[in-house]
Amino acid sequence: MTEKEVSRLFDELSAAAQALNEESDTVTKLIRQFEERLNGLRLGVEAWVTVEGSQKVQAFRWHDLEMRDEGDDPGQPAERYDDVELGFTRHGNEWRLVVREAQYIRIDQGESSEQIHVGPTIPLLEASRRDRINALAEFPDLLRELKQSAEELIAKVKAAKAVVK
Repeated sequence: MTEKEVSRLFDELSAAAQALNEESDTVTKLIRQFEERLNGLRLGVEAWVTVEGSQKVQAFRWHDLEMRDEGDDPGQPAERYDDVELGFTRHGNEWRLVVREAQYIRIDQGESSEQIHVGPTIPLLEASRRDRINALAEFPDLLRELKQSAEELIAKVKAAKAVVK
């Protein structure tokens, strides 16, 4: 590769970096606005959705796990997945949009899963650029999960009130 080609590539990369930084600033503003709107609701309800997940890490037999239950089929195939999750939860003394890494064991290629590890929560505004950008697409799903969680809590309160009367 010639010096001229390297110089041209750096010029192209510089233009891409400038555009990415400008768009990243927009992402940060959108996250702040979304978080402020959620906090304005004073919801006080936690919810989580998968951002970038279902990345197969390892396939194995269930008997390889120390955590399996007594009735589990030891030869049953299982897979471990690493997911990045977006949540709205209490972080310190504030309700924040956060991301975390979570590992799951899924059995039979189905929806049956068991969470085996959850990493620390990181405020979304402090997360990697890739996680912040990917999280934007999950905002509608997070709103749906928050609504469902709120409705479940409302139903529980109503049921408890009926018993106490």
